[in-house]
Amino acid sequence: MWIATNEGWISVVKRRGTNQLLVRARKEEHLIAMFGKRHSSREDGRWHTHPNDKHLPFRERRSHPDFPLSQEIFVDPDADYPYRMYITRTVFRQLMNKWITNIDYDNFKASVPDPTYARALNDVWYTMYQWGLPHRPVDEYTTLDDFGLVYANERIAYEEE
Repeated sequence: MWIATNEGWISVVKRRGTNQLLVRARKEEHLIAMFGKRHSSREDGRWHTHPNDKHLPFRERRSHPDFPLSQEIFVDPDADYPYRMYITRTVFRQLMNKWITNIDYDNFKASVPDPTYARALNDVWYTMYQWGLPHRPVDEYTTLDDFGLVYANERIAYEEE
């Protein structure tokens, strides 16, 4: 599953051999923004939100009130999504509920603060819009502009900003 928030883009899949999820990101800051992570000074590349809790056994960290923020993230530099973390389905469901509850914008693309990330999201939007044209209830060549106006049998060329 791909999830795009105004703070980041993640890919979520089932962790092989378990019932946990593997959350992956291409940009470190996306996991930091979405999961509250801070980079640790550990040489193995793992992160911890609370530097003082990394000595605790996993069972005790799990009972921490910020448990999802205390989970370790690892880096696989050869993967297409190099920044990764394992998370339980329950905790991930709680986080998704929090993200949904905190939606406070009426225009998703305009809510994205990082202009390069916003540009990438716009490219995804445009690609999916073009893919969806044949599935629209109007003729297959209808084009919609940014203001919701429909132009039959025309294509809108978006100029580079």
